Amino acid sequence: MVFRATGRGWEFLLILDRFGWWTLPKGKGERGETPAQTALREIEEETGVIGRVGSLPGTACYPLEGADDGDVVKEVTYFLVEALPGEARPQPGEVADLRWCPAETAPVQCDYPNNRLVLSRALAQLTGRQDR
Repeated sequence: MVFRATGRGWEFLLILDRFGWWTLPKGKGERGETPAQTALREIEEETGVIGRVGSLPGTACYPLEGADDGDVVKEVTYFLVEALPGEARPQPGEVADLRWCPAETAPVQCDYPNNRLVLSRALAQLTGRQDR
């Protein structure tokens, strides 16, 4: 989950995926990569954002039907990644669009329920509140 601090508060970066749903940047790890390395590489490939890995707000598992290997259960590890100065822009062939959303409203702007939960946890971490 890519975040940044602005004069108005925290913001999260959402991407428009190939299915037309607003979600978080994520992707498949390459041989020899740690989950944190995968996160940084995928974020840069999809959005052009260079980031710094922070805490780990959670993981999510969900069924993925019709994957290259048939139906599988996909596990995604989420990290809070602070965006370093620079411009976020959708990378051709990777994502259709992207937008920065106020942290308080980002969970409801995400189309996938598993993203909503981890965004809420991440917001709690950023603001110093305990996950309820």
